[in-house]
Amino acid sequence: MPDEPATTPIADGLRSYARVLLRRWWIIAVCVIVIVGATGIYCLTATAKYTATVQLELTPTITSSITQGSSSIQSQQSSTVDVTTEIAVVESAAVAQSVLKQLPGAPSVSVSQVGTTDVVNLSVTSTRPAVAAAAANLYARSYLGYKRSHATTLYNTAISSLETNLTSLQARISTLTKQLASSTGTAAAAIQVQINQLESSANQISTQIASYQTDLNLVNGGGRVITPATVPTSPSSPKTLEYLALALIVSLIIGAGLAFGVDSLDRSVRTPERLFRALGDVPLLGMIPSVPEMRSARYAGIISSTDPSSLATEAYRSVRTSIQFLSLEQDISTLQIASPQSGDGKTTLVANLAVVLAAAGTKVVVIDGDLRRPWIAAAFNLPQSPGLSDLLAGQGDLHTTARAVNVSPNIHVLASGPPPQLPSEMLSSARFAALVAECAQLCDLVLIDSPPLLAVTDGEVIARVADATLVVAAAGQTSERHIRQSLDAVHGVGRQVLGFVINDVDRHDLVDYDKAGYYAAQVSYRSYGGPTQSTDSET
Repeated sequence: MPDEPATTPIADGLRSYARVLLRRWWIIAVCVIVIVGATGIYCLTATAKYTATVQLELTPTITSSITQGSSSIQSQQSSTVDVTTEIAVVESAAVAQSVLKQLPGAPSVSVSQVGTTDVVNLSVTSTRPAVAAAAANLYARSYLGYKRSHATTLYNTAISSLETNLTSLQARISTLTKQLASSTGTAAAAIQVQINQLESSANQISTQIASYQTDLNLVNGGGRVITPATVPTSPSSPKTLEYLALALIVSLIIGAGLAFGVDSLDRSVRTPERLFRALGDVPLLGMIPSVPEMRSARYAGIISSTDPSSLATEAYRSVRTSIQFLSLEQDISTLQIASPQSGDGKTTLVANLAVVLAAAGTKVVVIDGDLRRPWIAAAFNLPQSPGLSDLLAGQGDLHTTARAVNVSPNIHVLASGPPPQLPSEMLSSARFAALVAECAQLCDLVLIDSPPLLAVTDGEVIARVADATLVVAAAGQTSERHIRQSLDAVHGVGRQVLGFVINDVDRHDLVDYDKAGYYAAQVSYRSYGGPTQSTDSET
């Protein structure tokens, strides 16, 4: 058989993560349903809002040259725009009041710069599309009007100041002209010089006034509208598709996080590392994959008889092979099958193990030692009475009480019988030990279905009688602590645990166990040169 391709730790880790997600898929599903559902409800019930946008280009103004007292108007027009300041102007109360006068109840404006350019977007959001568009256009016009009005005021103030100065100069010129008429000689010459200087200044002021009056007609308001706002046809909020997509992503992330969190808190023997930590030196004899129909509370699950080619049946055969190999080292004629707690699948293992043993030619007697909650009789479709409790009470004999089954002539079943009042006392009697020994004389192997080890003392009583104990644990249910307590319970009565069987293993987790070398690794028949598959002599 060719070697399996080597895998990297990263690939193994990714596969391990994937198996956690598959194992906890229901957590992710709940998160998706809740978060995406809540988002969908919000999108359906939220009030739709519409956003209209005006694109405005800001241009330099020539107002600052006036305040600086400079006549170099052209140099100011080529300067850059302070976009941050202009955005503050657009969002100012002065512009807002102008808009509210024209459109009462208008929403506020939001301004954003386009990259590093002098272009800004003026956006208005409203529950009414027409109001959003009208308000956005009003904010643009009000801003330009405010800037134009401000510039006009500055020009008019400057012109008025210059005109006042010009009037004062003209008055002085008029006064000096009168003085010149009555003066002669040197005095007249000095007055004429003053008049010439004042007239020169007056001419400069007149020129400045004319220039400002010309520029006043060219005031641009500090910008121009590139794209006016139009009535929006689709809402800007809620964005249903975007919100749902984001909710899906968030729910998957949260669900995955919760899945890993829950998995890390799970103390059950779901992974080989946890199982190894719990078992110590006790061998793992096999793993039984999960079968959906076995989850029924009243299903005994003799799948080895109904579906001999199934993966579960092969797993039971692997357990049989391990038991047969261990029997070569120690004489095992009676085997107790127990579990830490109820629901771990011990009865299912007993029934299926009896079938595969019988199919290999082994004569088996199955004793239902669980006198409190018996299920073996139901598994083989036999009556509950008479049974073990009758024999222990001194009624009947083994040959007539133990019944053959239809599954195989190599199997005989001793049902539990009527429920006794004191099960532990009956099982601890010498009569029970003698009955088990008598059964061992009639077959190759006696399988005793035992009550849970941690629930009652019946399991420890049976362990004293049996040659060995095989413990069944349920993957994802039995904790490490319960496994260790089960081992201590058997060791406490001076017996050793033959091995463990992990039941109801998720098929995705089988790979983890196999890679870790636990799949019957410590007692595997294949490790000693045996065939990779066992062949039953009968089915």
